[in-house]
Amino acid sequence: MSSSGGKLLAHGPRRIIVPARHACDTFLYPISSIGFQYDAVDNDNVRAKFYSFGHSLKKTGTTFIGAASARQLHLCDMHWFLFGVDKKHRMLVYLDSLHQEGDKYFEPIISLLLKNLHTVWDKYHCTPMDFSSSKTKFPPVRQQEYSFDSGVYVMMFMEICSPRIILSNEFSSENIKNIRVQYTNHLFFGPKNKMLQTEVEDVVPNWFDPKPLCGNPAFRVEQEGCM
Repeated sequence: MSSSGGKLLAHGPRRIIVPARHACDTFLYPISSIGFQYDAVDNDNVRAKFYSFGHSLKKTGTTFIGAASARQLHLCDMHWFLFGVDKKHRMLVYLDSLHQEGDKYFEPIISLLLKNLHTVWDKYHCTPMDFSSSKTKFPPVRQQEYSFDSGVYVMMFMEICSPRIILSNEFSSENIKNIRVQYTNHLFFGPKNKMLQTEVEDVVPNWFDPKPLCGNPAFRVEQEGCM
C-alpha cells in the first residue's frame, strides 16, 4: 500500500536499492584514506576534508571529526533525534531511533525544548502560542542497531517525514549502510560542491585508477583492502 495517499511525492518514488561498485559501502573507505589536507566538499564555504567526510559517513564512522576545534563533537556523548512542531494539530513530534516514549532520556529534554520553543516563537512570530498544552507524539520508527547511526536516521526523517508517511515502513536498519553511501554521493557530486570539476573530483570515481594528483602518498589507496 502506498504511504503517500496515492500521490507521488515531489521527488518521485523512493526505493532503497543495492548500489553498484562505486556506490557500495567500500566506496567510503578510500575516501577516508585520502588525507586531511584536501577539501572533499565546499558548499557555500561549508567545507569538509576527505578524512572527515569519509569517516563521518562510512559504516561505524564517527560523525563530525574535525568539525570544531573548541569542542570536537565526535568526542562528546552525542545522540541525534528530530523534534518537530505540528502547528495545525497542536502536536510536538519526536522522532528518535534509539529512545521511545516514556524513556528517562527525555525527562530533562522535553521541558528544555518546550522552554526554548516558546522563546524562539515569541521572538520571531507576532502571534503568541502556548505549546505547553500541545500533545506529545512519538511516531513509530525503526530502531538503530549501532550507536553511531542516529545522525543518518535523523537525515532520513527530515527528508521523508510527512503526516501521510509511516516512517517504519520506508526503510530498515539493514538499509542504513546503503543510505550512508547515497548521502555521500549526493554531497560530493551535488551541483553546489565547488570541488567538482577540479582535479580533486577525479580521485573519488577513479580510485582504482588514480590520476597524477594521487601520486601524493596521502592519496594512495591499497586496492587489496577495498575489494
